[in-house]
Amino acid sequence: MQNVQNNIWDSEGHTKDLISALQYQMNVSLQYQMNVSLQCIYILGTPFSSNLGDIAQTIAIKAWCKKYYPTHKIIEIPSPKWIGYDLVSLYRTINENMREHDKIIIQGGIRISDLYENESFVFKSAISCFSDKQIIVFPTTISFSSEEVANQFAEYSDIHGQVTLLARDEYSAKYAKSIFKNTKIMLCPDIVHFLYDKVVVCDSDIERDVLFVKRDFDKENLVSSEDCIKIFDDCGYSYKSTDTVLSLNPDFIHGHAEKILRRELAFYASSKVVVTDRMHGMIFALLAKTPVIVLPTSTGKTQNSVSFYSKNVYLCSDISRLSALLEKVIKTGWVDFSDTEVNALMKEFEKIKEMV
Repeated sequence: MQNVQNNIWDSEGHTKDLISALQYQMNVSLQYQMNVSLQCIYILGTPFSSNLGDIAQTIAIKAWCKKYYPTHKIIEIPSPKWIGYDLVSLYRTINENMREHDKIIIQGGIRISDLYENESFVFKSAISCFSDKQIIVFPTTISFSSEEVANQFAEYSDIHGQVTLLARDEYSAKYAKSIFKNTKIMLCPDIVHFLYDKVVVCDSDIERDVLFVKRDFDKENLVSSEDCIKIFDDCGYSYKSTDTVLSLNPDFIHGHAEKILRRELAFYASSKVVVTDRMHGMIFALLAKTPVIVLPTSTGKTQNSVSFYSKNVYLCSDISRLSALLEKVIKTGWVDFSDTEVNALMKEFEKIKEMV
């Protein structure tokens, strides 16, 4: 009986995947066909998921494109949820119809890595299909499981010769420069920072000491949620837990992305301090003007990004220091960034325009 039930569940899953595949192909093809007569920016690898961090990256990239290329039509080509989808045919069709001033952008994140296969699949497919076009990979973490895999990625990119990788932390930039020989590498903060002072945070009546933004156990997890929660309890802090991956249907999120982002930022703003091992949990805290304690991850993308900030971001590389750090951060509170500091951050994104 159990085997019959398992087969039913498997069949249902395959049917849903098939329907999703057909919807994906139809939506992307229709969007492309409707805009082939316009000057376009193609954003490859946008998410179809409930990960608000990834969705915020898309919102920020589109805001960046609208600022610097206001006459271009923006076309999103999402990452497939399965490796078997024929991205190559779609990319080749786009490439055959591109004009001189059309642009190719690949959304960042954990793109230049073998950690998530469907994400690296976008990069590899783009490299093979847009062989004569400039490709800009927006701010990304660069991390590989082995030297062999790293060299394979470098070979793809270096043979192409017109790829620019924006590394979103100093370690990624240094690492990339050691393995890529014919690929331009530039250090640039995660693109979600571009939304600083551009997103209006709604007021919230809820107040708590700590907002704990913690990933469930996955490939990047290093610090136990239970250990952190025990420290909150022992210190007597009121807290609430959340994640940047939301328990909402992806279709609904994509239809209301900016509204949902504002709502979530209000949740961050209603706490005295955010504790997180999510990179976008850290950035959301800053957008909400709430100080943040950063926990390390296996990819280094959180701890390696702390050097961008002179205030409001605190690294806790040793969990035994968390209680003392919480006391310090809550006592200090939020320290406003000066206009000079904010302008310096925005100028980092102006530099991208010079490359595209």
